[in-house]
Formats: sequence, structure tokens, C-alpha cells
Amino acid sequence: MALGAIVHRATRRVAAAIIAETAKLHTGIARTARKVSAHLARLPRAAELGARWTIGLMVWPLRATGLFLVAAATAASRGLTGVVRLTALVLRWMAVTVLNGCAAATRALLSAVCVAARGLTATGRALLLSLRVGGRALLACLAGIVRLIAGLLRITRWIALWIPLAGQKFAAIFVWALARAGHSLQAYAQRISRAVVQAVHQAKVALAEMLRLAVGLVPSRQAMARAGLAGYSALALVAVLVLADYGLERLPKPATIEPAEPQIAALPTLAPTEIPVEVAVVEEPAKQPRTIDWRHDVGEPEQKKPTAPVETAAIPTQPVARIAVVIDDLGLNKKLTQRVIGVEGPLTLAFLPYANNLRMQTARARNRGHELLVHLPMEPKAAATDPGPNAMRTGLPAREFERRLKWNLSRFSGFVGFNNHMGSRLTEDYDSMGRLLAEAKARGLLYLDSRTTAATVARPIAQAIDLPFAERDVFLDNVRTTAAIERRFDELEATAKANGQAIAIGHPYRATIAVLKRRIPQLKEKGIALVPLSALAKSPVQRVAEASGSSSAFEGQ
Repeated sequence: MALGAIVHRATRRVAAAIIAETAKLHTGIARTARKVSAHLARLPRAAELGARWTIGLMVWPLRATGLFLVAAATAASRGLTGVVRLTALVLRWMAVTVLNGCAAATRALLSAVCVAARGLTATGRALLLSLRVGGRALLACLAGIVRLIAGLLRITRWIALWIPLAGQKFAAIFVWALARAGHSLQAYAQRISRAVVQAVHQAKVALAEMLRLAVGLVPSRQAMARAGLAGYSALALVAVLVLADYGLERLPKPATIEPAEPQIAALPTLAPTEIPVEVAVVEEPAKQPRTIDWRHDVGEPEQKKPTAPVETAAIPTQPVARIAVVIDDLGLNKKLTQRVIGVEGPLTLAFLPYANNLRMQTARARNRGHELLVHLPMEPKAAATDPGPNAMRTGLPAREFERRLKWNLSRFSGFVGFNNHMGSRLTEDYDSMGRLLAEAKARGLLYLDSRTTAATVARPIAQAIDLPFAERDVFLDNVRTTAAIERRFDELEATAKANGQAIAIGHPYRATIAVLKRRIPQLKEKGIALVPLSALAKSPVQRVAEASGSSSAFEGQ
């Protein structure tokens, strides 16, 4: 009994010590748990729950250990059976507690993972949406910058094209102004020359009248009046000669002129009281054209014996009207092309560059005396209409535009220029037409505008670069009937007579060929000349020069 009491007391002391230490440990763990809980208060709730379950799992085993020790001490005093039972209960409770704690910790961890995954998913979606919106905005910004740069390049190229064009246009206007000024000065000199010649003739008449009065014994009133008129004429002659000596030295020497013969009234018959005096009157022959030097006195024309009149051809009062007939779309139908080549010329034949066997067909046309053009395919306004392969189109890159143009102009040789096949859209584009006509200017070619649109810009560009240029006046065969083509040919002749020249465009239709074969031989009888297109297509400088020459040639007629 004494040993049992001793063991019991010792066990109680050990249990008390263990409980005290366990209480201290529990207090420390609780304090640490509170601190950890305070720090974890900022974490998400799922993480906080997990931490609390973890702390609970750490505390409960310690408590269970303390209780087990106490129970063990008690069971040791009461018997091994109680110890075994208590141990089984404690182990069972510990197992259940650990399993529940693990399950709770697992649930908390899974919840935290799910929340984190959802957060990451939402963050990823927001990031992707931001990147998508930002990428679209960036692409739109880059596209705008590219378009701006393209527009600046287009404006720069347009300015680079039009600066030399404007300079050439101003030069052409300056040359035209100089030519007009020279023509005006020349016409002024010719008018003064005619006035001087007339004054010389009046002076001659005045001298003859004064001689007649000096010989006559009894002057009449009419004779005195004629004498006064002669005096005034002499004074006018002196004034004109002084002005001519002062001003005409600075004028260009005028061309050979033929002065008009002044009308001189017949001298009256002497009255019966007057003593007749025989005066030898020498008739003056017709004056021949001569060049007058205004820096010297005007001498009398040499008196020659009258000669028989010489018949000369009548000089027309107006230039002969001229027409040019252009036939488009040649080369594809070889039979109709051959029939057009057989028409009496000279015609101007425009061959499509994508036709076959062009060298032989164009050689036949040139041997027949016809002129050649390249019928250059160009972009029309109707998108469904195909102008043909390698057509010139707006918006082409510079290299492709140049390649197509070189290909079209290399299909045959011997042509003097080109005109547009379709082209209602391209001929309205300044950029494309500027490049086309600049190439024509560089190659020494002419351009015929078929005027498939009223808004064509070919004329101002051709005038700016001084390019030989012409425009269509009449379409012969918009209506493919003989009667309609006859009416259009009548319109062509009327236009040529009204304007001095006219240009017609036709096509290789059977009715058109029949009308041309019938009407062309009749043109000479109507005073109309059939000429190639190059005779009518002139640059602005050439037109000014021809106008000056024609005005001086017909001055005084």
C-alpha cells in the first residue's frame, strides 16, 4: 500500500507538472496564434480559414497529449484496463480530429486555390481585353500615320510634277507674248510704210498739179483748190518722214510689200478762155513688189514700157480648210484593217498594242502613205468594261505604270504619237496624265485626246509642257448606219470650214469604210484638204509662230 501511495503521489506530481507545462505551452501557442491571426487578417478569408484550421490542428494534439498523460496517470492508479480504454478513446478522438482538420484544411486550400484561379482568370481576361483594344488602337494609329505619309508623298510628287509644268507654261506664255508683240510691231511698220507710199504718191500728184498751174496762164478755182490740197499733202509728207526717221530705226525691217495704188481723180478740162497747154502725160505701169529701206529717201519707181498682162493663179483670201481622219481599234480584225489601209489617204491609223502581227500590218499602212498612232488602252469609269491587257490605270505603282507604258509603246515602230482607248477615268486624273504626257514629251510624240469624258485634263497639261496636242471634233460612227455617218461627215466638213481645221475619229466598220471611200475624193472640189494628224497637232509655241506667220502673210490682202 505504501508503494502504491508513493507511485500515486509521484504520478500526480508528474501529471500536475505536465499539465502546468502544457498550460504554458497552450498559452504561448494561443498568443502566437493571435499574433498570426492579426497578421493574417489582411489575407483573403480562405487563407485565414486555412491558417486557423492549421493552428487548431497544432493546438489540439498538445491538448490531447496533456489529457492523455493525465488520463494515463489516473489509469495507472486505477489499472491497466482503464489505461487501455482511455488510450483507445484518445487515439480514436485524435484520428477523428486529425482527419477533420485535414479535410477542413484541404477544403480551405482548395477554396483559396479556386479564388486565386478565378482572380487570375479575371486578371488575364482584363489583360487580354486591354491588349486587344490597345492593339487595335495602335494599328489604327499606325494606319493613319501611313496614310498621312502616303498623302504627303503624293502631294510632294504632285508639286514636283507641276512646278516644272508651271515653269514651262509661263515660258510658253512669255514666248507667245513676245511673238505677238513682234507681230504687232511688224504690222504697225507695214501700216506706216503704206502711209508713206501713199504720201509719196500724193506728193507726186501735187508736184504735177503745181507744174500744170505754173504753165497755165489763167488759173481756175478748181486748180487753186488742188494746189492748196497739194501743199497740205506736202506738209503731211514731211511730218510722216520725220516720224519715220525718228521711230522706225528701232523697228524690225518689214517684209516685202506691194503698196496699193491710190485712186487719183481725173483732171478737169480747161475752160474755153484758158490757153491750152500740151502736157505730156506718161502712164505709170503697175508697181512691182519691192523692199523699202526707211533709213533712205523713197525714190521714184523706174519707168518701164507697158507690157502685156501675165495671167497668174488666183491667191485664196483664206487658208484652205484641213481635216484629219483617225481610225481607231485597228489590228484585231485583220480583214477590216486591210480594207481601211486600202482607203485613199493620208489617214491616221491607231493600232491597239495587244493585237497580233502588228509589225507587218503597220508596215503596209505606212507603205500606203498613212500615219500611225498607238491606240493606248486606258482605264474607263465602268468597272465592268475591260480596256485590254496592260491597260494604263490610276493607282498603279510607279514601276508598274512605267512598265506597262513601255510595253505598249514597244509593240511596233514608226508612230507619231498615241491616243486613248476608252480612258474616261484615267484622263480625269492629273497624276496619271501628267506622267503619260511627260513621257510623250520626252519621246518627241504627240497626243490626241479622244474626249471620252468632258472633264479631261489633257489640254492644260499639254499646254503647260508645250506638247504637240489635238482634240477630237467629231465621232463619225457612234451610230453604225450609212445615213448617220454621212450626216456626221457633213458636220465634219462644216466644222473644218468654220474653224479652218477639224479632226474626226471613226472605227473599222463596213459602213464607215464605204462612206470614206465615197466622200474623200470629193473633198478637193469643196476646197478641203485631207491631211495627217501631225499637220494639225501643234504645241502652243508652234501655234503662236504659225499664227504670226499667217497674219503677216495675209496682211493687206
